[in-house]
Amino acid sequence: MRILTVGGTSSLAYSLKPILSESAEVITAGRTGCDVYLNLNDRIESIKLPKHIDTVINTPAHFGGKNYGYVYQAENVNALGALKLYLHVLEPMCCI
Repeated sequence: MRILTVGGTSSLAYSLKPILSESAEVITAGRTGCDVYLNLNDRIESIKLPKHIDTVINTPAHFGGKNYGYVYQAENVNALGALKLYLHVLEPMCCI
């Protein structure tokens, strides 16, 4: 089994990886320090993910900032990021 953990350097992903690694291959995805580069602020067309993923665990979080640009990025990661992952990874698998 292959598990993709998005937000791979988050506290939750960091805690889950050793447990999940006992029974699966865990691949981390994120902007820094992960197996695969993934920025949920990017356009969906530019997102590249590994093939043959069995499970996706979405753990990223963006906490906003002091101006509109940071608030927009937080909304894009926290709300639209999950939708981007669904459209890019899960929907094609559901429609086969």
